[in-house]
Amino acid sequence: MTETETKFVEAFAGDVGAAALAAGISTDEASALLKRVVVQDAMRARELDASGKKSLIATATERKEFWTEVMRGGLVDTKTLTGEVDIATRLKASELLGKSECDFSEKRIHTGPDGGPILSLQATVNSVDLADRARLIMAKRVLPELDFVQ
Repeated sequence: MTETETKFVEAFAGDVGAAALAAGISTDEASALLKRVVVQDAMRARELDASGKKSLIATATERKEFWTEVMRGGLVDTKTLTGEVDIATRLKASELLGKSECDFSEKRIHTGPDGGPILSLQATVNSVDLADRARLIMAKRVLPELDFVQ
């Protein structure tokens, strides 16, 4: 692995932009690095610590599995030490799980009148028009009593 790849892998914690900045590369270069097999292997190896156990940083899959387990009431509530997780905690877990899966995204469609396309006006100005306008503005500054209307 190159020095840049190593820096990127060490800095990567789920945010490509931040890791790219730390490695001194652009986000486009970072996206390309993520596709390289050697970088993917290094990231997988980084997930395991020296003893072969998973690292302290949970992956997206681990978070989703945890939220699912909490939502289903499968964990012990540490506050009450009962065998059940309270409904507020279960609802929050289901909300986080839904957000991670984009269940609550709103689809917005922008249309023009009567559902038609949005019309945009385009004004074309050529250099002759600009020169004429500049002359008028300068004339008003030199002779403010003249009132040009065009």
